[in-house]
Amino acid sequence: MFAVNVERLDYRAMERKPGAYLADFEEIPVEKLGPYQHAGKELLHVIQGSLILRIRSKHFQLDAKDAIHF
Repeated sequence: MFAVNVERLDYRAMERKPGAYLADFEEIPVEKLGPYQHAGKELLHVIQGSLILRIRSKHFQLDAKDAIHF
C-alpha cells in the first residue's frame, strides 16, 4: 500500500510513449507498505524529499536531485 497523487504531464500528446507523470507520494508508516509492480520501464527523478525504492532484494534511497532507471 502506498499513497500517491499522480498528474499526467503529456495528456495532449496522442499515443506518446513513454508517458510523463508527476507523482506526489505521501509519507506513510513502514508497516503499512506493501509491494507494487507493473510491466514496463521506469525513470524516476526525485524533485524534493526522499524515496526508498526496493527492486527485488535491493533497496535504494533516492534523495532530491537523484534519478534511477529500471
